[in-house]
Amino acid sequence: MFVICRYNFKLSELIERLQRPAQGWRVAGDDGYCCFSVQPCKGWTVIMLNPYEVSLMQEKCHPGYEEAAHLLNTYNPNGVVENAQGVNFFSGLSGRKLRYVPFNGAVGERQRKWLQEEVRKAVDRDDRMIVLTHLPLDARAASFGTMCWDGEEVMKILHEDGFGRVVAVFAGHMHKGGYCVDGEGVHHVTLQSPLTHSECFGYVDVLSDRLELHGHGGLVSQTMPFPPLQRVPSTRALSARST
Repeated sequence: MFVICRYNFKLSELIERLQRPAQGWRVAGDDGYCCFSVQPCKGWTVIMLNPYEVSLMQEKCHPGYEEAAHLLNTYNPNGVVENAQGVNFFSGLSGRKLRYVPFNGAVGERQRKWLQEEVRKAVDRDDRMIVLTHLPLDARAASFGTMCWDGEEVMKILHEDGFGRVVAVFAGHMHKGGYCVDGEGVHHVTLQSPLTHSECFGYVDVLSDRLELHGHGGLVSQTMPFPPLQRVPSTRALSARST
């Protein structure tokens, strides 16, 4: 087992070192962006998001860095953009604003548009969907301090365009882990970290009526049932396609 710390590498370096599609290793799409979707089998689509598209981890010339700097300067009063050494990132923050710290980030507008297109394609195929993201999208499965900056906007797409076909969101980042089911029945699983939990690993069985996460060591097992697929009303589908 090995652990790669995202904070220590540029995205371009990670792609160069780890992108090996012939061997089944994929960390980016063919366009070089660290978000992609695959259909591993009929009936299922897996979507990988990059919640650091907008973040201080981007190179300073990248639009995502500029947007992240603007958000942090707007919502965090601690001067964390230019001088983060020895600074209490959370001083003066509370509630939903706790997310605006340098080690978090956002999916961003460009990627959200791409996500909406991928979700609609999956619905057209009558696929169920699993979403993977390092940053949690629901604070109830983690905390506001570890949440994706635009998590609510991402979930709005998954709820409104997914028509009940998004089964689960798997995330990391908050080392102790967490779990919740949102109001639309989407399971949010924040996986425990191998940095703090010994022998922390697992696998997921995809069954006809549920996902079964089999955890080992510090990783908590979880059963995630889902209902039969409902037919997408033609009027509702037409409305979604016209937006």
